[in-house]
Amino acid sequence: MGAVVVVILLMGCATGHGPPTGGIPGESPGGSPYVLVIDAGSTGSRIYVYHVGPARDDLLPSICLLETSKVEPGISQFKTDSFMSRKKIGQLVEKAKNIVPSSSRSSTPCFLIATAGMRIMGSEERQRILEGINGFFRLEGSFDYQQPIVLSGAYEGLYAWLAVNYLNNGLEPDQAREGMLEMGGASTQIAFALPAETKEAGIARHILGRSYRIASKSYLHMETNQARYTTATQYCYPVGLPTSGGVGAGDFQRCAALVRERFDTVCDNAYGHDPRCLFAVHRDPAPKGDYYALSGLYHLYRFLSANHDEDAFLRILRRKGAEFCGQSWADISEQHGTDEAVLRYLKTYCFASAYYWLLLSQGYGMNESIHSINAVDRINGMEVNWTLGFVIDRILGHAPQSFVCLSGERK
Repeated sequence: MGAVVVVILLMGCATGHGPPTGGIPGESPGGSPYVLVIDAGSTGSRIYVYHVGPARDDLLPSICLLETSKVEPGISQFKTDSFMSRKKIGQLVEKAKNIVPSSSRSSTPCFLIATAGMRIMGSEERQRILEGINGFFRLEGSFDYQQPIVLSGAYEGLYAWLAVNYLNNGLEPDQAREGMLEMGGASTQIAFALPAETKEAGIARHILGRSYRIASKSYLHMETNQARYTTATQYCYPVGLPTSGGVGAGDFQRCAALVRERFDTVCDNAYGHDPRCLFAVHRDPAPKGDYYALSGLYHLYRFLSANHDEDAFLRILRRKGAEFCGQSWADISEQHGTDEAVLRYLKTYCFASAYYWLLLSQGYGMNESIHSINAVDRINGMEVNWTLGFVIDRILGHAPQSFVCLSGERK
């Protein structure tokens, strides 16, 4: 028990406030105090071991993250190698066994939920991978394994929104709700509570006596790498960096303008149905208020504001991003060392600065005068991740929404 306490202190806990409106207060969906969620993302799979504490005075339970561990690559890479996919998932299950007591394992639910890396695959490949993992679960048998699913992008955004607001204010009904911005491995998400006067339906949730309609939008092929492959020019790379198209010319403004132009070209014959038509199709701007920027957005902001610059998020992207783009690759390499893993990210940061600024300001209509964007990876000491929102939503009595690719849909 002592070792578990140490892990709890390291990983973090969060305490909710107010009575849940569905589910069983203080219990995980399976009756065990533990919940396992495997986030099967595009670049890797990560297991989250949560402990759901007992409810007190009908409050939302405290939720502790006891363990998180990642294996690479993502399951979408194992299209023809089901053995390796099962092996990687098995490594994560072994991590969970180190945390969950043997007496609780059979009643501890384990969910494998795949995200955008599997959404962009063909249905037959996707099904083959999931069936292989399901076969592993049936044979392994340690936990209460649930049917693996590919999560819809809208629910991925919803869960991240729930996690942000649970960690920030416990979802207290009298608190303002924060919006969520996320740049993931194969998609990007935005989610926010719709104003009462808005007619958009959104995803309905009734939490602690208050009703919400959450607008949650997910855009496939618009995360950093996919967008870069589609739209980047030499102006989107630091000066002198060798690229497949020539040599980097490092110009933030020209990069942003050409990225916008190339996205619009994608939509010329798509009639607005392609998810990459974000810039070409008119949308109402995101409601004013506070937003939390997660994942890739957080990591880029942390890099650009490394000198403790507290300027607004969009201004940091525009000002520091332009400065970074204008540097020579030789100077960047000398300044940041020769670690290939670090340099691999730095090669993309000129494009990412221009693209993120374009996405937020012109795609989502965000403006520094009415939108406050806070880049975080933790809130109140606990990691912000959509898997936490999934656990919360299960406690509130809701099931995840699977991804469905409609016939003829451009993914």
